[in-house]
Amino acid sequence: MRIVSEYLDYLARVSTLVHPVSVPEKRDQADEPVLGTALAGNADVICTRDAHFFAEEVQHFCAPRGIQILTDLELIRLVRL
Repeated sequence: MRIVSEYLDYLARVSTLVHPVSVPEKRDQADEPVLGTALAGNADVICTRDAHFFAEEVQHFCAPRGIQILTDLELIRLVRL
């Protein structure tokens, strides 16, 4: 349990708490808080396997804002580079 506690402490130190911003309601409502949080936190990547995020509409929303939508495997490949 000590390792878990230390890891949580680490995450608390390096994380920034943000409040999701509003996003247009054109996509899956369940995805809106994720997109709003990514925008508020100036995220570079959303890592997901949720097919809704790979829809053309969401890609067109995220791309000009500098947010890439990647699967877990794509993110691992990117990090290894």
